[in-house]
Amino acid sequence: MYFNITADVGDGITGYFVPDSFSGKSVVRIEHGQGPPLLFDANWAIPSLVDVGRHETGLCGFRLDDVTIPGLAGIVDLEIHDPYTGLRLYRRRPPEAVVKAKLFRLETHLTPLSALDAALDRHFQYHYAGIERLGHETAAQIFLLDCAESSYASGRLLLKSYEFYLENRGFETICMLRDPFDELAERLIVLKQVTEAESSALDERDRTLFEPGLEFVAALDLSDDRQLGRAFRSVSRADAMVFTDPLVRSLTARTPDEFARDASVASALQTLSTFAVVGLREYPDHFSESLSATLGLDPATLPVVGEVEAVVELGRRLRAIGSVKSLLEYDIEVHGQVKTALEKLL
Repeated sequence: MYFNITADVGDGITGYFVPDSFSGKSVVRIEHGQGPPLLFDANWAIPSLVDVGRHETGLCGFRLDDVTIPGLAGIVDLEIHDPYTGLRLYRRRPPEAVVKAKLFRLETHLTPLSALDAALDRHFQYHYAGIERLGHETAAQIFLLDCAESSYASGRLLLKSYEFYLENRGFETICMLRDPFDELAERLIVLKQVTEAESSALDERDRTLFEPGLEFVAALDLSDDRQLGRAFRSVSRADAMVFTDPLVRSLTARTPDEFARDASVASALQTLSTFAVVGLREYPDHFSESLSATLGLDPATLPVVGEVEAVVELGRRLRAIGSVKSLLEYDIEVHGQVKTALEKLL
C-alpha cells in the first residue's frame, strides 16, 4: 500500500492512502480523543495514480479541516489508521514531545527486540516496528514519508534493498549484534516451539521463509548433542539457507537465497562502520547508553536487553559442533571483529 501525509498546518491535514486493491475504496479511520473514531472516505482524486496504474479511479486523497473535525487545530493526539489492517498512517504529536531524528534499527534477531521498540514509541512521531511483515512496498514507503522529521522503524530486512531510501531520506541506522551461536540456538528453539504448536511467533510470511527450518527441527531433539551433530553434518542446502550467516546476509545480500562469500565479511564491516550505533548483546548497557546519547534521552528510559538462559546453554553446546561453525563462519568473523573493536573502547 502507499500512503503519505503531505501537509499538516494545524487546521488542515492533507494526504493520501492507496489501498492494496486496485479498485478498492480508500477509507481511513481517524482517532482524535474528542469523540468516537471517525471513518473518512477519500474526498479528492489524484490522476497520477490512474496514470501509473496504481488505482482504478485515483480517488485516494483526503483533506481534513475544521468542518470534518471541529477544533482540529487544537487536537494534539490525532491519529490516522488503515481501518482494515490497523496500520498507523499518521500521528500528530507536539514537536517538543518527540526526538527530531530519523532512525532505522536493523533487526538481527529472529525474536525481535520488542521491548526496545516499545520503549522508543513515545519518543517519535512516526513509529513502525517489525516492518518486514508489511511487505517490501509498504516498508519502502515508510522511509519515503513526508512531514516525518521524527521517525523510527525497525525490521528484519535485507539492508541493500532499502539502502537508497535510507540514505536519500536521511535515516541513521543502528543495530544490536548477537553471538552467532546464541542466535542460532534461539532460532532452533523458536522453530521447534512452532512445530509443536507451542508458539505463534512466526507470521505467515516467516512460516514460508523458514519452512525448510521448520522441517529440519520437527524431529530433532535439541537436548541430544549427538543428534544435533548428525543433523547439521547432513543438512541440505535448502535447510542450510535458513541458518547460514544470517547477519552477514542481512547486511550484504540483495535476495533471500543469496549466500555470503569471502568478500561479504569486508562488505558487512564496511556497512556497519556507517551505522550510528552498533551494539552487542553481550554488553547491553553500552548499547543503551550509546543509543540514548545519540537521541538525547535518559538511558533509564531504555530497557537493558539480556539473554535467555536456555538460549545461552544451547549456544554453548552448538559451539562444539564443527559443521555448525562452518554454517556460521562469516557471522563469527564479523561478530568477533566488532567485539574486539568494542572491547578496546570499554
